[in-house]
Amino acid sequence: MTPEGRVKDKLRKLLKSYGADLYQFWPVQSRWGTRTLDVICWHLGVPFAVEAKRRGKDLTEYQQSTTDDMLDAGACVFRVSDDDELNVLKNWLDAGYDVFD
Repeated sequence: MTPEGRVKDKLRKLLKSYGADLYQFWPVQSRWGTRTLDVICWHLGVPFAVEAKRRGKDLTEYQQSTTDDMLDAGACVFRVSDDDELNVLKNWLDAGYDVFD
């Protein structure tokens, strides 16, 4: 498994742990249509997206542009590349979205 694949595996397990309270959509990226981030979610009605990256890799220009568009539309966006960043997402979900206030 690739380093990014291991990150995605941990991310899937975390998101699945929230059961029916969390909807997740992992779009199949292709050259047709608009590309997006790795996973689009709603948790108790709050939208957010996550881009998984292997440690040390930044968002591509397209991913950053997509992130900016999502933020402008009111969604939260997370980049997850290691356990620390995964815990930021978990803490945000568990705290009811107050972590960044």
